[in-house]
This record gives sequence, C-alpha cells and structure tokens, in this order.
Amino acid sequence: MKKILFLFFSLFWMLSFSDAWTDLPGSIEVWFTTDDEVKISASWIVPAGERKGKKIPIILVHHFGGSRVQWDAFTPALLEKGYAVLAVDLRGHGKSTSKGKTVLNAKAPDFLQQEDGNMILDIKAAIKWLKTQPQIEGKKIGIIGGDLGANVAFVSAGTFKEIRAAVALSPGIDRLIGVEVKKFNPRSILFMATLGDGQGASSVAAEGLANMTEDPKETKIYRGKAHGIAILYGNPEAQEDIFAWLEQRLGP
Repeated sequence: MKKILFLFFSLFWMLSFSDAWTDLPGSIEVWFTTDDEVKISASWIVPAGERKGKKIPIILVHHFGGSRVQWDAFTPALLEKGYAVLAVDLRGHGKSTSKGKTVLNAKAPDFLQQEDGNMILDIKAAIKWLKTQPQIEGKKIGIIGGDLGANVAFVSAGTFKEIRAAVALSPGIDRLIGVEVKKFNPRSILFMATLGDGQGASSVAAEGLANMTEDPKETKIYRGKAHGIAILYGNPEAQEDIFAWLEQRLGP
C-alpha cells in the first residue's frame, strides 16, 4: 500500500510541474491585488461538513518556477484536519503574471532580482482577502511553503502578526531572509529539510534560519535527498510532523 501511495504522489508531483491546470474539485479560483498592483490568482477551498466555529486558514506557497497545483496532493489532508486552504500563485508564476500594464515572468533573467523582495506583498494581500471571509478565523493563520515558498513563509512569520504558525520546507539562506523588512521578528516556524539535498546545503540553510528565529521553533532533518514539497511524499513522518506543529500552534 505504501508503495502504491508513493507512486501516486510521484506521478502527481510530475504532473504538478506540467502545463496541465488541475484545481481540486470543490475549490474556487479567487483573485486579489497587491499594494504594487500585481493581480494574484489563488485556489480557495473550505472543508466540507458541519464543524462548528470559524475555520482556520492555511496559505500554501509553491516552489520557484512552480505554481499552486504543486500542493494539490497535500491539500486533501489539510481539509480532512478541518483547515481551509488558500493556495496562491506567487507573482510571475501560474496565473499571477499581471503587474499593472507589465507582464511578469519568473523565467526572466532578472525576475528574482527585481521581485523576490516584493513577494511578501503577495502574502499581505492574501491575508487581507482572508479577513473578508466571514467563515474564517482571520487573526490566526498558518502558512506552509516549499523552496522559494519556504523563504516566503519564513519572512511572513516575521512580518505579519496574523501568522501564528509557519512551515518552511527546504528554505535557502541566500534569498529572501527578511533583511528588507522593518521590525523583522520571525517566530513560530517549523523548518524541514533532508540530509542529502544539495549535499547538505538545504539542512544547513534550515538550521541557519532557525538560529535567526525566536521560540517557538523546531527543526526536522530527514534522510534522503527530497527537496521542498517532495519531502512530504518521500518521508511519511513529515506530514505527521506538520500536523502536530499546526495543531500545537493553531489548534484543531
């Protein structure tokens, strides 16, 4: 059974990098605009059922060069736990390619140099949108990111008071680490990496950013070479660690 699940997730992982658009059944596409006029596209899905009280939202942030569909295989597990999910396309990725009259393209040679420090505005807009949803707890939000998205999650946790729990899967130490943010104070972050990713560079980066983070914090280093979101499918205990962290910091 575990082998079958691994093959399924591996196939889904490959499809997530294709041009196919596979928003999950039950999700709706939403749009919001950042302070610098980038139109952000996202998938929004609320768990079914009759659970009372407002739902706690989790913002999902994809890899550099990816899109929100990278999270489609993990989203059902979040919904089963009762979390609402907002999976965003960062600026220049997926459908989020319009900045005023300018077209943004993550593949452009100078894209990161021009826009990586502005990606925090994408999350600011997402939080603002979440607060307009009456069924959502707008003052207690989680965020999970992989690769570049891990750095976005890290910076978000040090910038926005609404972010009460963050998970950073394979963050980098050489980009988007909060130096451009006033009163930067990262906290409540779970860092995750594997020993073999980048010949150990990924685990070193995770531990380095953890040293910049105030308690509560935790670092989990797994065997293997999986990077970013792939850690969730190559290491069965990784998903359990995420849910334990979210429950501890956000509640059920």
